Amino acid sequence: MIRYDRLWNTMAQKGMTQYRLIKGYGFSAGQIGRLKRNMHVSTHTLETICTILGCRIENLFRMSRRMLLRRQPLLLHRKPLLFRISPRAVRTGLRSRSRKLPTKNL
Repeated sequence: MIRYDRLWNTMAQKGMTQYRLIKGYGFSAGQIGRLKRNMHVSTHTLETICTILGCRIENLFRMSRRMLLRRQPLLLHRKPLLFRISPRAVRTGLRSRSRKLPTKNL
């Protein structure tokens, strides 16, 4: 998980406030809220903050140990589900999702 603790420390050191980011530089309150809750923000937003504060990207966030220790690749796909197709569905071109076929370990 990415945590933006360092951002708030860097802002305090540079004398920047959340209010100035919103009013003076046009950041939305939603972006600031996402940063507070350690949610996803775009790299463009992080780059803009670095430019405003005159700091490096590593001064804005840190990754948790659990994220750093994970060595598995991030795969976003699953095994395909196999469905039993009824004869009526074959005739009409519909799939019945009511009965799943048992999956075989490949």
